[in-house]
Amino acid sequence: SASDLVAVYFPEGSALVPQNDALPEEADPDSDDVGYDFTNYFIGEKVFGGCVKLTTVYTSFTLDNGNIVPSDNPGLGIISDYMFYNCKALKTVQIAEGLRLIGALAFASDSANAMKDLTTVSFPAALEVLGQQAFANTNLSSVSFSPQSEFRILGDWAFQGTEIASATFYSLTEYGKAPFWGNLAINSVYIYSDRVPDISVPSLTDMGDTSVTQTRFYVPITQLSDYRSKWGSQYSSGGLFQDYSLQIADLILAAEYENRNAGYALEPVDEDGDLQADGNTDYAKVVYLYYNGKTSLSVPETADVTINGITKYFTVTDIGGYVTVDSAATSPILTDRVTEIYLPDTVKRISDYAFYNMGKLSKLIWTYIGEGGFTMNYGQGVVDNLSLRSIGDYAFYATALETFYSSPQLTYIGAEAFADSKLHSVDLTKCDGLTIAASAFSGNKIVNLTIGSGVAELQRYCFANQDTGTAPMRIEFKGAPPTVETNLDPFGGNIVGTVVVPEAFYYKFVEDDISSALRGKYVKG
Repeated sequence: SASDLVAVYFPEGSALVPQNDALPEEADPDSDDVGYDFTNYFIGEKVFGGCVKLTTVYTSFTLDNGNIVPSDNPGLGIISDYMFYNCKALKTVQIAEGLRLIGALAFASDSANAMKDLTTVSFPAALEVLGQQAFANTNLSSVSFSPQSEFRILGDWAFQGTEIASATFYSLTEYGKAPFWGNLAINSVYIYSDRVPDISVPSLTDMGDTSVTQTRFYVPITQLSDYRSKWGSQYSSGGLFQDYSLQIADLILAAEYENRNAGYALEPVDEDGDLQADGNTDYAKVVYLYYNGKTSLSVPETADVTINGITKYFTVTDIGGYVTVDSAATSPILTDRVTEIYLPDTVKRISDYAFYNMGKLSKLIWTYIGEGGFTMNYGQGVVDNLSLRSIGDYAFYATALETFYSSPQLTYIGAEAFADSKLHSVDLTKCDGLTIAASAFSGNKIVNLTIGSGVAELQRYCFANQDTGTAPMRIEFKGAPPTVETNLDPFGGNIVGTVVVPEAFYYKFVEDDISSALRGKYVKG
């Protein structure tokens, strides 16, 4: 009986092939109105579904001394919908050339019949379409397509709930809805198509995609801007790429500029930090730091990649967004592991969300190249030699940093850049026309705050709501009152003790009344 079936073999040159030579372009394998005429294939849907003892499937076989062995010659042309659904003992699937379509839920299973033994599948070059949830709830950890692959359509949730860590596609034209949904292992998807594939947005945005919040997409650098524009706009209303506030630009990287051995991925940029897709530049942005299993991450001053056997070297001037999001962690963001970040003094810009929500990050250590070419660390306090000019929104949000010192070229600190962290001391003595954006330092524990003459503007609530218990804040201004947003108190919600101001500007501070929290607290310094 079918319930006792243990193997299914299709002969090479099988008659079970389509009568037409190519699958129709307009066919939608995920549609309820299936565009493929399965009557041409002489085999029905679900024909082997529920065969719980089935262990082996060959889509093409031959005989070798009377023994059945898999054949490389074309055999079965299509695997129909649900064909091997809930075959929970399935372990070996040998797919030969000639197969062009795998239908919806063809090898899928429900949670009670999960295919725990099906871990690897190689797809033939002729395969064009993988249907909706084709391998859902299997234990697949490895899939492979050849560089000559004609694979075009990756169906919705095709690898849902699998253990696949990486996948590479060469001719993709359609990337379905959340094909790796529920897969916490997936960390990289490589796409080498000659054009940017269409991408589908899940109809249920609250369904999310836990995999995509930690997955990087690697594409040819010549297409990088197009991917970010096309995919980003399609996800602008929410859905997968909005989880954890991730931006699509931070998830799509240049395949050629990955250096896993060195622990980073790069992006060539010009002096202003903008993408230089031709690579004709001396500067780079670090866009991904691969977790190394240690409690510290280090960014080199000079980073390199090897492209077509030629090694290129770049000076690191930029830190990208979400550089520490990594699938190796139990959480998509390394909140419980990294305590130290080492950055070179060549860094000019730290992007939005760069070290977002790294709850144990307590030390930001600046480095420089010292005598003999060795990397050296600056001591604590103000570092005059830094190139740092801007810190993006949420860059160090909810970290464990306790102190912050500005540097002479710093001109901008973004919204909530250090919000909800553990800062108790902030020194902004050295800076140049510095704007401190909304809520940049709100929700910390700041008891000592120094604001230098180079601070030009304090935006709304930038130092509001410090959690100091009963300890009052001591604030010292080194210059004239900075510009503040009217009626949006930058120091609101704080217990303020002494506010020290230069004697020359004492009456100016009293007159400008920049904060009700500071009113009546001024003393001449």
